[in-house]
Amino acid sequence: MTPEEILARLDAPLSLRKRIGYLILALAGLTDSALISLLWATEPGLPPRTKVACGTSSSRHCWALCSQWAYWPP
Repeated sequence: MTPEEILARLDAPLSLRKRIGYLILALAGLTDSALISLLWATEPGLPPRTKVACGTSSSRHCWALCSQWAYWPP
């Protein structure tokens, strides 16, 4: 595969099915990240391992940003 072919694939529009899938991924990622962040902010006595687990919510936020990038390309 040449670089031109890869760029051509990236410029191709997404199908409706993929757009809906990315939208659902974005909403699920943002909702999950918001709920875990809310738990982390409102529970001061959480054990350290739980705080680390809540810290992984950033990965969910990254999935939401990834789907936003795919859904609304620059």
